[in-house]
Amino acid sequence: MGNGDSFRDRMIEAMTRLGINPAELARRSGVKKGIIYDLISGKQMTTAAENARPIARELGFSLDTYVPAERSAVAEELGLIFSGLPEEYRDLLMSQARALQRAAETREPPPAGPGSTDDQDPQG
Repeated sequence: MGNGDSFRDRMIEAMTRLGINPAELARRSGVKKGIIYDLISGKQMTTAAENARPIARELGFSLDTYVPAERSAVAEELGLIFSGLPEEYRDLLMSQARALQRAAETREPPPAGPGSTDDQDPQG
């Protein structure tokens, strides 16, 4: 790997090495052009695994570098919790997780969720 430590740096290095422009990477990976352009420009600092995996695959590098061991342990625990939930709860959890991810990517405040102060009846 070159000097780049971030996913973005690694992505740019690999694109340069392979002679792939953002539009071509989007076509090959199936990731929207806008997401790729936002990652390259730094406008978007993170991306969903569903985007990172095909980008890394097309550019020939592993995501293992970007998933620390402690994060893997958290992912394993979340997987165990998730697998024990009824399907309708899993759907709700995934919807909320995606909303949080979008908020993080755009640096917006997270949406209010169940149990937040926004959800409570002001009348008591």
